[in-house]
Amino acid sequence: METLILKDIEFRPDKEALMKRLHLDESFEEEFDDILAEAVQVARPKAVVRMLAVEVEGPRQVKMDEEHFESRILAVNLEKVKRAFAYVASCGRELYELSLSKSDPLERYWVDTISEQALGSAMLYLRKITQEKFHTGSLRAMNPGSLADWPIGQQKPLFRAIGNVMEDIGVELTDTFLMLPVKSGSGLLFETEQSYENCSMCPRTDCPNRRAQFDKEKFEREYAL
Repeated sequence: METLILKDIEFRPDKEALMKRLHLDESFEEEFDDILAEAVQVARPKAVVRMLAVEVEGPRQVKMDEEHFESRILAVNLEKVKRAFAYVASCGRELYELSLSKSDPLERYWVDTISEQALGSAMLYLRKITQEKFHTGSLRAMNPGSLADWPIGQQKPLFRAIGNVMEDIGVELTDTFLMLPVKSGSGLLFETEQSYENCSMCPRTDCPNRRAQFDKEKFEREYAL
């Protein structure tokens, strides 16, 4: 199956949004401008995506190429498709190393927040190119570790299915299944015209990044065994 390695990703930071996110007023603007200029100079967001053949083997078992995954929600979401797109996207090691080089915790926090925006740029470009290259319809995403039903340990077969992610875009998977650079994201894109949002399948109420409310009725109707 075909793999796309995306390295020439344009990054145009939204300064106003960054300053709002960081709660910075005009008294910090000059100092922040210096950090932002430094970050933009080195930023090289990257992504890799690989098309995988899908075979649902059971109510919780999915085979993609030669790797096996276990998740009821994943099995239901993929039961009507023949392919899916495993991906890793990242702000790039350049921004990660810039963050590590900062001895001032505040400056490091600023670089980390800029890195989040760079990751966002990588994700948007990844989706755009995947749709164009593989002529897909609407794409939805699932991410290992975002749901109890698809735990973070499934990062390991996902990375194996993609290939040599470290060599391709500089993202390594740690022994605890976290990624370095920290501002990286991984998951699976799949085609569907149905609405799906990971957050709507998660009952956690204390998640600061929640994008949708838990839909207990839909979960029990469509995914419960």
